[in-house]
Amino acid sequence: MKVALINPDNGRAIKKENIGLLALATFLDRNGVEVRLIDEVAGDKTLSALRDYRPHVAGLSCMTMFAPRALFLAGQIREHFPDVKIVFGGAHPSALPESFDGTADAVVVGEGEHAFLKLLRDNCWNRKIIPGTPEPDIDRFPVPDRRFINTAFYLKHKMGVAGFPLRALSLSTSRGCPYQCLFCENSKRRSPVRVHGVERVLDEMEALVRNHAVESVAFTDENFSFNKQRLQRICRGMVERGLNKLRWECQTSADRVDEEVLSAMKAAGAVQVAFGFESGSQRVLDTLGKNATVEQNQRAVRLARKAGLSVRGCFMIGNPGETLEDLILTEKFILESDIHYTGVFITTPYPGTRLWDLCEERGAFPPEGPDYASFTTGIDTPPYACDSLDPALLRSVYSRLVYLSMRKNYSRPRLLLKALQHPAESFRLFRELVKRL
Repeated sequence: MKVALINPDNGRAIKKENIGLLALATFLDRNGVEVRLIDEVAGDKTLSALRDYRPHVAGLSCMTMFAPRALFLAGQIREHFPDVKIVFGGAHPSALPESFDGTADAVVVGEGEHAFLKLLRDNCWNRKIIPGTPEPDIDRFPVPDRRFINTAFYLKHKMGVAGFPLRALSLSTSRGCPYQCLFCENSKRRSPVRVHGVERVLDEMEALVRNHAVESVAFTDENFSFNKQRLQRICRGMVERGLNKLRWECQTSADRVDEEVLSAMKAAGAVQVAFGFESGSQRVLDTLGKNATVEQNQRAVRLARKAGLSVRGCFMIGNPGETLEDLILTEKFILESDIHYTGVFITTPYPGTRLWDLCEERGAFPPEGPDYASFTTGIDTPPYACDSLDPALLRSVYSRLVYLSMRKNYSRPRLLLKALQHPAESFRLFRELVKRL
């Protein structure tokens, strides 16, 4: 059995490895399935790769903004390779599996490893929707084998953590999230938090250094410090193994950090921590179901800066019921807090979330359905989630906040010095930021 796993790109993807698809490819390979990963983000041409490989099954994984591209590719595969079975998986197909009727031979919903393997082994193509079951012990899954992807491409295209132009790759140490924010798929399809063992995490970091000479690591966990004791064991292990020479970053929530945790991260080589602050308005935070207060968010910034860490803060505007006063509070938070890098996004109702259901209930989507390609969280994203602000005003505020954030980011002497030292990489990053205006 030969399987091709396809990572679609519509030209707007962040140059970042698809860890989920890489993990699936490795799992299938270790279970006797011949696998090739076709990665459009890294420049692979899907049809020519399929002609060369001649698989029996093509699996397409996509998030919402890449769904139109994935459907187009499925049509191309049907036309040119009619005997190839087509399987969809990933966040968007998991949320709307019925929408792929007539296009897919099967849709895997949820975590795909066991479900996909069972589909291949049982040859049960009469079942259109294959439910995935979360694996309780994710250490049973093999370490993702980077040979399935063009690692050199991602090492070349990543600035590294905190803007440093270093050789960087991503690493995931857990699955699931403990929270149920309105805009997240976990708000409906709760995925339990499962973690890799500390020694496995450290071994994988050492392998990245040994095999790919990485200088920095970006942890992709939804909440890296969810378990403070585990995080401190990882940090101690980094120091003991000399991995604290790596520069690394992670994302977490304000209620999961304190002075002790942040100091341990700094000692272990962390240079940046990212928080989803979302808003400077407590009313909006409560609407979104965030498990933090504005005061906790402000405190997290102060503690991280005291520990010597850079702070990346993410904010969402265009939330349900949001007012101009709420937006002013968000701008105030951005300008007055000691945040190094600020990301501003248009709140987007992704399928499979409670926010999507709310938008459907109030008839926010056009009769023909949403334009999924516009779900970029940028200025071209329709303000489906916001029912209280004029779209033109919202876009104007968005542009203003992005501009103010960029001006604040590049006003720092250290960042300006890095930009002068590495002009090509800095110009590329600046150009990507400008696309959001």
